[in-house]
Amino acid sequence: MKKKLLLMSLCFFTFIVSYAQSISSGLIYVGKNNQTNLNRMPFGGCVTNAGTTTTTVDGLPVSSPVLVCTNSCISINSNNDFVLPTPVAGELAELNFAIYIGPPNTAIGPNSDPNFSGYFWTGKDFSDCNNASSVLLSVGLGNHFWLVPITMDDSDENGNPNAAINYDNNSDGCFSLGAPIEFTFLPAIINNQNITLCSGGSVTVGSNTYTSSGTFTDVFAASNGCDSTVTTNLTILTAITSSQAMTVCAGGSVTVGTTTHNTTGVFTDVLTAANGCDSTVTTNLTVDPTIDVTVTNASPVLTANQTGATYQWLDCNNSNQAIAGETNQSYTATVSGSYAVEITVGNCVDTSACETVTVTSIHSISESSLAIYPNPSTGVVTMNLVSASTIEITNALGQIVFEKQLNVGKQEIDLTSIVEGVYFVKVISGKQQGVKRIVISK
Repeated sequence: MKKKLLLMSLCFFTFIVSYAQSISSGLIYVGKNNQTNLNRMPFGGCVTNAGTTTTTVDGLPVSSPVLVCTNSCISINSNNDFVLPTPVAGELAELNFAIYIGPPNTAIGPNSDPNFSGYFWTGKDFSDCNNASSVLLSVGLGNHFWLVPITMDDSDENGNPNAAINYDNNSDGCFSLGAPIEFTFLPAIINNQNITLCSGGSVTVGSNTYTSSGTFTDVFAASNGCDSTVTTNLTILTAITSSQAMTVCAGGSVTVGTTTHNTTGVFTDVLTAANGCDSTVTTNLTVDPTIDVTVTNASPVLTANQTGATYQWLDCNNSNQAIAGETNQSYTATVSGSYAVEITVGNCVDTSACETVTVTSIHSISESSLAIYPNPSTGVVTMNLVSASTIEITNALGQIVFEKQLNVGKQEIDLTSIVEGVYFVKVISGKQQGVKRIVISK
């Protein structure tokens, strides 16, 4: 029995500590300072025992060492099997907790242990949480410590004016240290990531996929069993799109990126923008029809076959110089030579090949002598001839579609058998001739 008493009772120092910090009602940390009477007193031969405790984290039983995740809460509860020493006269014996910043040596009194830091005046039970309100973290001892139940003969709960608590106030060596409980309060595992994606992009964090701009929080289980919080600041860039309407002449083209388009249509090309994302360009392209640059050569009359255009006749023998005033669809050469026509339709310009014209001594019939009506006509035209004449009608290709000898006077010509189009009526009378353009529209 005496051996058991020696194991349970440690005959050590009496010291006085003053209150260092008041945290909340019933939970006060008393730091190690103002120590007195550090001489070991003779063994007092008493019976005291700190007993056993049950430790839980968030209500679940655990054993030392204990890892405490952020926002988790611990409790140390006495199993009520402790035995308190006889209190100092006028004082109250109680079970409290000593705190150490290194492994405790329970074979010696707290004051002799360099790892001893102070007490928590809590009574037989202790609780705390790993958060901003933590008592253990607030006293500046770091996040790794040991709590040891200790019996005290002077817990100062009677309002002792000396503002001190003592585990052996009467220096009889009658106190007991229980089993140490090691705690590590783990810091929060927080990761932040800033991600910028192109339109249509997405990011997957765990089992969640995000496709729009915003701030998202995901919580995972880390390897130490605690929560790992990932905050994602996601920016989805606006789609880059543009459109253009373009018109080019026949034979022209437009190039977008590396693609060339030369036909009428709507084309979509996807390029890479400066920010690395897709840039979509829609092109509405119109390719104007090919200009008809053929010419009907009814020498000395040249007629451009393209209708509805602007014309400028050129002298090929004079470096393609424009012939002043010759801007009609037909041109009657007055001298032999080579001639071409520059044709403009809208914004497009093209030039015919040069046509050779030989002008003979035949005189031209005056314009007033070439009256043909109605023009345009549905197929029947009337001519007033001042003399007997040969009538020769050709199409735009120079093919003769009608030929007849007519007498002087008013003559009616039936052209209902020919197709719609532009035709040229050549009137030949002796040494005179003339050409008149008519349109058949049914």
